[in-house]
Amino acid sequence: MVTKKKPPAPPKPPAPPKAPATRNPDIPAPGPSRAASQSKSSWKDHPVYVLGGVVVATSAAVAAVFYQVVLPAREAEAKSKADKLEAAQAQLQSKLTAKDSELGAVRRDLQASKDLADALHLELRSSLTAQLFSANDPYPNGLRSVRVGEPVANVARAYPRATIDKSKDGVTALRRYHPTFANIYY
Repeated sequence: MVTKKKPPAPPKPPAPPKAPATRNPDIPAPGPSRAASQSKSSWKDHPVYVLGGVVVATSAAVAAVFYQVVLPAREAEAKSKADKLEAAQAQLQSKLTAKDSELGAVRRDLQASKDLADALHLELRSSLTAQLFSANDPYPNGLRSVRVGEPVANVARAYPRATIDKSKDGVTALRRYHPTFANIYY
């Protein structure tokens, strides 16, 4: 790669000579004189005071807008929301009261059904115990399906809804099947 040399820069021309500064007290400086500006200005023209006045005026305007426009609008919105919530609460309270009365009716019906079931159970028990055995049959009513001498496997087929427990020593028990006899062993 070939590098080219830059030609030397031309010399700078000499600066023109500065004129000596002269002060002529007879020629006033442009603009208002310092003495005149001090005598005409007051504290009201100072930038800090002007800025303070602007801040106070802006704050007063914002406060006036807030208290006369924003605050009443928010109060109206909050009142509307509160009214809606009160209406919803009243509606839910009426629904709750209706459901409570419905629940009370269902509970009364359930209690009446339980009372009827208990009465029927007592009636069934008394009729079963009154006629526990019939004439010429040594087995109780409801337990005549499996007789002495039949295989134990017939117990599960004869009483499919009964709870059957089989022990290790070959004893089979019907649990809570007959109203008179709590357990029946085969």
